[in-house]
Amino acid sequence: MIVYMEIDTWLSSRMDRKSNAISLKWVLAHWSDIQSASSAKLTTSMRTSINKKINKISTGKRREYKLAVLDIILYLSEGLQWSIPTPEKRVLQDEENKWYQSMRSESQSASHLNVIHQELLEDKVRSAFEVDSATIAISLLLETAPLSMASLFYILSHPDVLEVTEKYSNIYFPITLNVSDEINKYARYRLSPLCYRLLVNYYENINFPNSISELRTSIFNYLSFAPFYFQKITDQLLMKIVACHWDKKLPQFLLDDFINPNRQSAIKKERYFAINNTANKGVKKNNANSIFATSFKLSIKPIDNDKWPHKKLLAEHKKKGTKRLLEQLKDDDVVWNQDNILPQLYYFFLLELIEFGGVKKSNLENSTMETYTNGLKYLKQNPLSFECAMNEDDLNAWARSFYDNVESDNVRVYILYFLKFMAEYELTDALDIDAFKSVHRPGNTDANFVTAKEFQHILSLLAKEIPENSLQKKFSMLAAIFGFHAGLRRGEIIRLRVFDVMSVRPKGNLFRIYIKNTKEGRTKNGKSRIVYMQLPEYQSQLLWTLLDFKKNVAWDEPLLCFAGEKSSVREQHYLLPVTRAIKVVCGERGRLHLLRHSFAFVSTNQLLTKFASFENTSDCPYLRELLQLDFIDKKFSYWFEGRPIEYINSQLALDQISEQIGHSHFETTRKSYLHGHEWLCGYFLEPRKIYSKAMLRYILGLKAGSNDISRRINSLLKNLPDCSQSNMHRSASLLITRVNEMALNINNQLSWLKEDIYDSIELNWKNVLEMNEVNKSISFFDVLIKGYIESTSEVNQISWQELSQIKLLLYRNNPPFHFTKPTLKLIKKWLINFNTDRNSFNVKCNQKIAAEYRKLFSLSEFKIFNCTFTLFKNKNTSSNKQEEFIRKAFFIRDEELSIEHIASGKSRLEVNLALKTFSIRKLIALYRNIFSLM
Repeated sequence: MIVYMEIDTWLSSRMDRKSNAISLKWVLAHWSDIQSASSAKLTTSMRTSINKKINKISTGKRREYKLAVLDIILYLSEGLQWSIPTPEKRVLQDEENKWYQSMRSESQSASHLNVIHQELLEDKVRSAFEVDSATIAISLLLETAPLSMASLFYILSHPDVLEVTEKYSNIYFPITLNVSDEINKYARYRLSPLCYRLLVNYYENINFPNSISELRTSIFNYLSFAPFYFQKITDQLLMKIVACHWDKKLPQFLLDDFINPNRQSAIKKERYFAINNTANKGVKKNNANSIFATSFKLSIKPIDNDKWPHKKLLAEHKKKGTKRLLEQLKDDDVVWNQDNILPQLYYFFLLELIEFGGVKKSNLENSTMETYTNGLKYLKQNPLSFECAMNEDDLNAWARSFYDNVESDNVRVYILYFLKFMAEYELTDALDIDAFKSVHRPGNTDANFVTAKEFQHILSLLAKEIPENSLQKKFSMLAAIFGFHAGLRRGEIIRLRVFDVMSVRPKGNLFRIYIKNTKEGRTKNGKSRIVYMQLPEYQSQLLWTLLDFKKNVAWDEPLLCFAGEKSSVREQHYLLPVTRAIKVVCGERGRLHLLRHSFAFVSTNQLLTKFASFENTSDCPYLRELLQLDFIDKKFSYWFEGRPIEYINSQLALDQISEQIGHSHFETTRKSYLHGHEWLCGYFLEPRKIYSKAMLRYILGLKAGSNDISRRINSLLKNLPDCSQSNMHRSASLLITRVNEMALNINNQLSWLKEDIYDSIELNWKNVLEMNEVNKSISFFDVLIKGYIESTSEVNQISWQELSQIKLLLYRNNPPFHFTKPTLKLIKKWLINFNTDRNSFNVKCNQKIAAEYRKLFSLSEFKIFNCTFTLFKNKNTSSNKQEEFIRKAFFIRDEELSIEHIASGKSRLEVNLALKTFSIRKLIALYRNIFSLM
């Protein structure tokens, strides 16, 4: 059901609240239809039912209840994403228009407030002064954002909201609370240099307001007397005045966004600092082969339902405690049961609870962890196979069925925690946890994305790691590229067919991608769309390499795979490495879906750069490349059509982003994929500001009258074309970003004074494109692939289908083997002696040959053959020693042995090969040619 505390908190962060607490509680208590709704849809009959109850009220309370209904419908529409009837949409739009009309009538008051407040601050900074709550509150409202009174109170009573990086300062604060008071949504706004200094000085006084009422009184007293003389000031009037001040600075869509921070979720603080920390930007150390090790050990042994491994772990924790248990745990290779991976997943879920704690506490008691794992009964009833886990549609269908089968509401809470764990685990991160959101509760947005710099690290990691085969690397890198540069969902990447990707110009870098329903699955909304993807040169060459050697395959064959591979196999071998690389670079909460967030972020920045005529000065060379006007013009050429900017309808810009990403409305993209406000204002606010020397001294933390200010101004103007202003006596026009950085880094070297502030990532694209792996050894299959792509004589007679068939035959469950010199010598020796007429080897019957046979036919390239033995035995030999020796020394997998008697001569042994799905002679011929090159 809808909880009053949640809707009240949501409304209190907005400027256009209409109802009071009493009316809101009454309507929630009497509107049973929405409280019992099973789908996120407001119907006309629901609206009629509450209207009938309100119309029975004969006093003026009726008006208040109707206002409360409007607030609740607004919450359903924007806060919970309910579908509402068209008439209700019109009512909400009319109410919004009325509010904006009333707000814009306060233009004179807004100008008066801004001018007078700035004059007062100019006077105060000429000498030491104590920053009071009213002064800092009005400064934040005028220079940071049109914040609600509740948000102002939180900011002014919690010093930890202040964030400082090397170049910027922000405020980061909660805007919604759930019923258990667990903060789940945040806002982040960029501070001006003045607001940063005011906040720092204000927090030093530790004289915070005790309540919102006390803060309100302080602000109203500040505004009611000289020199402001605002009469009958109220929360609503103040917010309208402040909003009108921002209305003069920002476009309509951004003003709406700033007024209502609930429309987005800011990135969590730890992740934000990880992104913006310029020190230690390298990738975490990673064990070789771990990224591409996608051939798992699978067990077919039946699960013992009485011996799930998490039970033993819980018992060990009870005996030893957390610290001792974690020290003794070994990183053994995981063996997954192919029919049910849940026992192992539940073990890892419990292990994470032991190591990191629960939602609220970092250390959990054994009894609490038993409660967290109380869903065992339902897990046993709903097994999850390995293959199902590797298929996005099957996994989500299983999760839905499993969750719906849980009868106890108390157990459902903890089952949901387990599903959230699965959604972040590398094998099952295709699980859509949003599907389990209650229609009465706001969803938790995954406020995260992969930065351009991190994306370079991810590509670099994929390029440098050793894959199971060289095409796996190409497929995985292209999967990451499709996610970052085209915003494709994981299912769309997997189902992308060869002819769904077309170049707009021959051998160009702009591609037209058709996202359609296929026989393997449908798009999320069932609709087709076209995405335009502009790539940097080397990434484009990588895609062209794949398109070129797949140009003769069937048009409906999936692009990123060998022929005939199931979608679950493709997810396992080509998307899982990308997920792992993202987790290595971005942390354990990273997942493949975050690349779509990145696409939305980069695309929005590209269009804002275009229409706001903004020069980007990012520290990341890769992002700067993507934000070059030439790159942007090419990417959106389908829309711009070569027209000058003044002839392009900029009102359609945001719709272009949502259409490309597959959303019906930009509001969905903003809420789910674009996080925070701190990066937006720079596109629309003036980059320069005139600072008096007195104000600049205060901002930089200098004493009043300090003579060091002239040197500081000269530093701020250095490397700019208009440095003459440094000679101005009283003020200077300065770049706000530079002033901010100098205020934050008094003792550190400033970025514009450094010789080289940019950190580039070296990636040897030549090796990636040409597949020149720098390995000590190379696999048979890699040589085969290289020969196929380059059409060398050794393999020019095999087709793509045959190459795929060989891959499936040899490496269904195991990665290709990288041979050592002794192994290669052994293979060549046996291949020379192969009898192509009889498909057999004639070998001696001794211990040495037996050892060679066992080694050779344990390799993936040879274990595919069904081997039978024929012993040509002299008829005069009566002993069975030879037969016994063969069975003991040669046999690996219960091979068959037949006896044929010969009239004379020594006994001899023949190893016969059989293969159902491929020509033995052709395969052996390939073996001879390929292994001769190795």
